[in-house]
Amino acid sequence: TNLRLEADDAIGASDRHLSLSVATVTAHSTGTNSAGIYLTEDNAITVNTVAVTVTDFNANASTTDVTDASQSDLVSGNNGNIVLVATLGDVTLNDGTDADGTAISANGSGSVLIDSVAGNVTANADILSDTGHITVKADLAMTLNANVNVVTASTGTISLDAEGGALTMVGSTNVEATGSSLRVAASNDIVLGNLTATNVSVITTGGAISNASGTTMNVTATKVRLEADDAIGASGNRLTLDVDTVSATSTGTTRAGIY
Repeated sequence: TNLRLEADDAIGASDRHLSLSVATVTAHSTGTNSAGIYLTEDNAITVNTVAVTVTDFNANASTTDVTDASQSDLVSGNNGNIVLVATLGDVTLNDGTDADGTAISANGSGSVLIDSVAGNVTANADILSDTGHITVKADLAMTLNANVNVVTASTGTISLDAEGGALTMVGSTNVEATGSSLRVAASNDIVLGNLTATNVSVITTGGAISNASGTTMNVTATKVRLEADDAIGASGNRLTLDVDTVSATSTGTTRAGIY
């Protein structure tokens, strides 16, 4: 049910993931000689806090409790990548009891992949890399909840893709690729929080693009590209932009207009 992984070097490998059937996972890789975390779950999985206690039986017939203390999040060191794939269920990213606001943290140029191959992705805590790429994929819908930050910088880009449903942010959601590019895509409605990058693309093939209540600025960028099957913004709730160049296309299949 619960799995706690901790290693001085890598956990799994890019060509040989650890295979899991658990409900909750946390993993820390220091990355001293080899770096990265590579996990594939066969059902749904939640990143959260795990502590484990076992009882050692001693030679004198006494017992001693051995506890691996509470550990939260997926954390890589030394430019290690973090890959979490769920083949048949949802992926949920929680902060855990460390209360650092983070679920995923890749050091340096380490990149991140969160992939729900047949389900939804729900982020209740931050997804971070210093300068690596961040890719989050959901076969169905994706939700980035209150105060969630998805952040990288420099050469790192961000791709958020709800392939079979809506992509929903709230007003305090921040997606930031400083000095780089980010793309937000869905097959249904997209509700935007706050996006920041040099280049931004937002595309829905079967819905509208709208402004979440309480946002600061929907898009802060040099260039932004908006494409929707339905409306982009609304007459009473326009998208807010701070950009130099904009392109917007709305097919208007069910709802029409660009605001």
